[in-house]
Order: sequence, then structure tokens, then C-alpha cells
Amino acid sequence: MAKGPKITDELKMLIAKLHDEHPKWTNERIRFEVSIIVHKKNSSLPKGWPSKFAIDRIMPSIRERAKRSKSTPNPIDEPWTIQSMGSSKYHIPPEALPSVLQVWFFAKQKRRKLSIRVARWVGRLYSAITDIEALFYYSYKASIVETIAEKAGIEDFLGTEAVNLRVFSAMTGHVITSEEAKMVGAISAEIGPKGEDLYLFPWAKGILELTRQRDTRTG
Repeated sequence: MAKGPKITDELKMLIAKLHDEHPKWTNERIRFEVSIIVHKKNSSLPKGWPSKFAIDRIMPSIRERAKRSKSTPNPIDEPWTIQSMGSSKYHIPPEALPSVLQVWFFAKQKRRKLSIRVARWVGRLYSAITDIEALFYYSYKASIVETIAEKAGIEDFLGTEAVNLRVFSAMTGHVITSEEAKMVGAISAEIGPKGEDLYLFPWAKGILELTRQRDTRTG
């Protein structure tokens, strides 16, 4: 059995993400792909990590949650309407309605749907992200991460200091140093010495690129 760092929530997320994208992959194929990704990020990890035992222990519950979500869709993934704003269970503040409507219209122009889940993220972020394209893109990608977290059995994956730091970096363009990552506890063993974990968060780079494009247009 290959010994190494403990199986963290981030690793469970990666496993759930791969299963979501490739539901027919066997446990061994998923283990193989995970190993390639994490060793590319951190070459000092033990060969063969994560072990077959670790993946075999995690996969049954991930497969079960994925199967359940397919057979019984979450109402929060239904299309958003103004009526959705009236439901307290979705926690979309009424003052966010102008931004939600703008994002809804933008999504329609791009032939995309705006789910209640995405609208909820818009409601959380509209005061910090004023660019509608960036607001849609960020909210949409964050909702995907949230969905994968549910399938991984993680209730509050986006509520961590490490995620806050990644978001801060993406929003401001500030390059996080290893000292800053250590300060907020954003380094985990399987990511590497600089905490540069983007295999789960490619959208962070996307937001930064959108911000740069906007600044170029308005500069």
C-alpha cells in the first residue's frame, strides 16, 4: 500500500470530478488519473499514491451520491425565475435582483440557462463583482464546484481559508507567496509548497483573464 498524505477534501473533490466527467471509468482508471495529476503538482509524493485501497474506500459513496443526484435532481438546479426570489430557502437577497436579471439576460444571450444555484451565487457576489460577464462566469463555475462537493460528500468545501485566498488572488491579480499561504493555512500536503492548486479551480484563472480583458478595454 502506498503511504502518503491523508486523503483530503480537495482530493475527494478531484476524484468526484473525474467520476462526474467519466462515469464509466473504473476505480483503477480514476486512481491512475488522480495519481498523474497530483504527482505533476508535487513530484515528491510517494509513487503509487493514492493507493488502490484509498480509492476503493471512497468510490462507493461517490458513485451512490452521483446516482442519487441523477435520479432525484436537486430543485436548486431548476431554472431561475423572479418567483424564486420569494423563497427563503434559496437565500437570494431581493436587493440582488437587478444583478441577477442582468446575469440571466447575459446567459440567455449566450444560450445558457441560469439555474437557481447559479443565481444564489450571483446574490452572494454581485456587490464585489460588477462586471456582468465576470459575475456570470464566476457564479457558474462556483456552482459547478459546489455540485461536485455535494457528490464528494463535502458540505462546505467553498467555505475554507484556502478558497478565500484563491478567490482573492483571482480577483486582484495578487500573486500569493508561500508565506501568505502558510499564514492563512492554505497549503495542503498534496498541492505542493506554493499551494498552487488549480486542477479544481481553473475558473480562478478565467476570472483573472476576464478582469485583464476588461481593464484593457476600459484603460
